Amino acid sequence: MSGAISILPVPAHDPGLHWGNCHNVLANSAKTSGWALCVGAGTSFGPFPDWGKLVCMLMGKDSGVVDPIGLRDELSGSFSYDALIQASKDALRMGDDEFATLLQDLLYENLRKTAGTRWNLREQSPNNCFARTDASK
Repeated sequence: MSGAISILPVPAHDPGLHWGNCHNVLANSAKTSGWALCVGAGTSFGPFPDWGKLVCMLMGKDSGVVDPIGLRDELSGSFSYDALIQASKDALRMGDDEFATLLQDLLYENLRKTAGTRWNLREQSPNNCFARTDASK
């Protein structure tokens, strides 16, 4: 099978995939078939909010919502988080691009705070698909 990626097994005690052990898997794959790395809510608890937290954060952007946690808890019994995210977009009356920017800001908020001044390095990458023209974000 041409173009197949061979990934070496990682011992159970290993801390995970990092530059020292990735064996250029992504770089080699990009030369042949391309690749994408998708990270979002629920993917990694810690740097990113989980789905429930993201829903609360979105609901909190609506000035008419007094208790985002209570509202989320009440509605999540009947609706999925993805439905509540769509409902938040509708309630905020945002277009797709504006809502995508809001999601991006909320998803990366903790990383941006943690990175501090180093966050600007992200914006200097020539291949950065999240580059902003507004340096204040």
